[in-house]
Amino acid sequence: MMNFAKQFFTPSGRPVSRVRIYTRVSDDEQVQGHSLAMQEKEDTNFAKRHKLLITGKYTDAGYTGKNMNRPQLKQLLADIKSKKKDFDAVIVWRCDRLIRNNDSYHSIIKPLFDKYDIAILSATENNDTTNPYGKYMRNMQINNAELESDINSIRTIANLRQKCEQGDSPVARPPIGYKRKSKKHGKKASGKIILDTDTCFYVKKILELHSKGLYSDRKIAYMMRNEGFSKCTKKMVENITRKHLYFYTGNFYFSLKDEHGISTKCEYKGNHEPLISMELYYKILRLHNDDIKYQCNENKHDFLYKGLIFCPINTKYLTGEKQKGQNKSGEYQYYRCHKPVKDNEVCKNCKKCLNSLIIDEAVNNILQSFDLTPEKYNEIKDYYKNFLQIQTDYDENRKAQIDIQIKKLKNRLNQLYDDKLDGLIDVDLYTKKRDNFSNELNELTLEYTALCKTNQILIERVEKVFELFKDLSGRYFGLSIEKKREMLKILCSNFFYSGSKIDIKVKSAFVTLFRTFVFYSDLSDLEPNSSKLVNGAPDGIRTHAYRNHNPRS
Repeated sequence: MMNFAKQFFTPSGRPVSRVRIYTRVSDDEQVQGHSLAMQEKEDTNFAKRHKLLITGKYTDAGYTGKNMNRPQLKQLLADIKSKKKDFDAVIVWRCDRLIRNNDSYHSIIKPLFDKYDIAILSATENNDTTNPYGKYMRNMQINNAELESDINSIRTIANLRQKCEQGDSPVARPPIGYKRKSKKHGKKASGKIILDTDTCFYVKKILELHSKGLYSDRKIAYMMRNEGFSKCTKKMVENITRKHLYFYTGNFYFSLKDEHGISTKCEYKGNHEPLISMELYYKILRLHNDDIKYQCNENKHDFLYKGLIFCPINTKYLTGEKQKGQNKSGEYQYYRCHKPVKDNEVCKNCKKCLNSLIIDEAVNNILQSFDLTPEKYNEIKDYYKNFLQIQTDYDENRKAQIDIQIKKLKNRLNQLYDDKLDGLIDVDLYTKKRDNFSNELNELTLEYTALCKTNQILIERVEKVFELFKDLSGRYFGLSIEKKREMLKILCSNFFYSGSKIDIKVKSAFVTLFRTFVFYSDLSDLEPNSSKLVNGAPDGIRTHAYRNHNPRS
């Protein structure tokens, strides 16, 4: 076939002499052989064959043609609007390189090109749009491009769904703590998701620290950097503890579009090894749900022990403040009394700050003293199981007796009514006996109903108390600051700060409840005033490390 130059025209009828080339390829098309080099070669040969001068080139690598969110396409459209443009047409390998969306073509691309008198030339398709048949063919090219794109999307979604159901997360880069195993040496990692031995230890520790509810994201990041995880940042901690939290349980979420184009977030069981248990996952989840303002607590200075620590001399509560430790050791919370006593005498306690870490340790000691050991837990559980069985047997016997009495009363009421109808008793006697029988029947019915509910209520309450004492300290550290403060107010009568000591008193009612519940006579080592800790280094030792964390102690 002979090659000959053909004259092309702009929408207004001007002959085309200068052109620019636009090439595009998505990641999938690159694999399919639609390379940028091939497109550029075809476009260049087309321009040379028709004696067209190339004045510029645009290339979008790795972008889909379904939308117009492409940097070089945006630049091309901006150049078209420029008054200094030096081209009459844009050459593409096929029209689907420019756009794969029929709506975008007719509402944006074509009106813009027509307005600024720029032609669209395809190196491999029909370009004669001066007649109805040619316009129809151009529209078909765009329609076919959109159809092909939609079919590819359906196939891609089906492949992704199958991959998810098989337990393989489709994400190219798994969350930190994991990596993809390379299928071949030197190739891009695209195999099975495995643990990253360099980072998984730090990720697990970050999640464990976060679950305690004691440290901010910034503080955890600082602690991890000190332990050798140099690239750990506040943003990384946020992603680990929130965005990718479910992935670390060995499962994952992935959003896929259905047949109606609606994106749905689905849950899948993954093949990757979990880093944390589901118990820890739900603990962190409860922490997030209970504390909506968790991320901004530090900035708002929401001190846990405000309104709790009492100075017996000034009869005032200690106020909280933040101070920075020496040698960039971090920021710490302190409490102290700011009010002077009478006659301008200053309370000795006011000269000393109480480190929040000291209070944390005292609270932890109290909570752990109420925790049940597994042996004690099983012993109490067996006892209450036997107790409930005895109670159940008694209730069943009592219910049988009440049932017999109820039947007798109903029979008497029926007989009483018959006697009245037969004229054996007068109305006054009937009314008196009927009221007596009815009152007795109502009392027995109420007792019977209460007995039916008693066991279930008792079992539910006992189970709640079991769970409370089973891991009291663990539940406490999973709460928000506000919830922790409420729990401490319920548990403790007061926090007294006397001299250099913090003295926390547990409410006598709570101790009595605990003793009654667990037969506390054999655990008499617990004192109601259960925690006394000294604010300062133990045994008078004051090391550099201790002073960094306790600058005012």
